[in-house]
Amino acid sequence: QRKDLLKVIILIAIIIIALFSYSPLLDRLRSISDFSYPSNAQRILIWKTTLEIIKDYPLTGVGMGEYPLFFSKYKPEVNGLRIHPHAHNIFLQIWVEAGIGALVFFIVIIILILKRGIKLLKYESTFSRLVSVVSFASFIGMLTQNQVDCTIYSIHIGPFFFLLAGIIFYGEKLALKIKDKIQENAK
Repeated sequence: QRKDLLKVIILIAIIIIALFSYSPLLDRLRSISDFSYPSNAQRILIWKTTLEIIKDYPLTGVGMGEYPLFFSKYKPEVNGLRIHPHAHNIFLQIWVEAGIGALVFFIVIIILILKRGIKLLKYESTFSRLVSVVSFASFIGMLTQNQVDCTIYSIHIGPFFFLLAGIIFYGEKLALKIKDKIQENAK
């Protein structure tokens, strides 16, 4: 196992070195903390506008899919855009469109998935652990990315997010079945 761990560490190091040697990526990483950078300034303006809308519709939201229409009423134009398709934050997006109840429900689901994901990482079966680590890391990555975007509403990425959530949520049952089969085969 130490050999495998060393291989993984070397692979991660190679990937990190390759990524950090790509100058456009480095430039973008440097710009993350620069609030005057155009895309950062635009996101901040979008978040502020979203919070203004939420102030007026905190309980019920504006309705699913209605955000672009309300955004254009609150901010007629942002960097040339008259309508903005989403809030660039999944929690703000859910709150602005569906209200505080839906946001609380979504947060509870995320917490349950995270708890189960952490619990799954402790399973001994190599296959179960591999599926758990990959699913959990992918889910965390997508959740993190959705703090500055809203890709789970996308037809291309959204189903994958919820598939990962399902794998994590029901992974314990799968891991227990695999453990039982291993024990049966050992007898």
